[in-house]
Amino acid sequence: MNKLSDHLSKEIEEELSIEELDEALKESPSNKAPGPDGFSAGSLTKLWFFMRNDVFYCMNKFLREGKLPNGVNSSFIALILKHSNVSEVKDYRPISLINPCMKLCTKVLANRIKKLMPSLVSDNGTSIVGKSKFWWKLKNGKKITFFWEDMWLSRETLKDKVPKLFALSRLKMVLVYSFVNTWRVEGVSDTTLWTCTLRSWEEAQAVELNNIIRDITLSNEDDTLFWHEEGKFYKSRDCYR
Repeated sequence: MNKLSDHLSKEIEEELSIEELDEALKESPSNKAPGPDGFSAGSLTKLWFFMRNDVFYCMNKFLREGKLPNGVNSSFIALILKHSNVSEVKDYRPISLINPCMKLCTKVLANRIKKLMPSLVSDNGTSIVGKSKFWWKLKNGKKITFFWEDMWLSRETLKDKVPKLFALSRLKMVLVYSFVNTWRVEGVSDTTLWTCTLRSWEEAQAVELNNIIRDITLSNEDDTLFWHEEGKFYKSRDCYR
């Protein structure tokens, strides 16, 4: 099994930099609901000039000592109605509202890990191929094929095919099996799927997507990864031949 070198281990554990915090804040959606402290990422962006040094000190103290000021890691649990006729707990969708400073810290750490993933993945039985080079043959959609991110319908991801719907989706990093089942149970316009009510032209795209989902047939077999090079397609096991 691959492991990080001493150099990479030190890199992932070193203190946060101001630049990393700035970048994480730029990547954070500004219109999300605020956490217990009353701030959203949008509020933090507007006040960043005044707050960045304090946030920088607080987050690095947390990494050094493992301690946070009281309340920084608190969160609210909001219950969103899945539909109007609520009678059971399953009719609610829970959402955690976290303070933006904590989100920044976790986003910086996630960005660091993302850069190191190629060093962690073993060459034995695993192939890391650029997204423009591979696509999936969908079978059960339960384990490895992501609905929006992977090329399983055509040579284009659904994220690129209908970017507005992807931007509005509550279920982004979701497997095909989970998204398709949720869609079929809840319906095209349900708030379980979208962050806001769809406008007419967005509903038209959703209906088009519904026609695609309606024709999807899932089997009991595992999904298969293919990659293409110079007009030829290969499966993962071909690399052992």
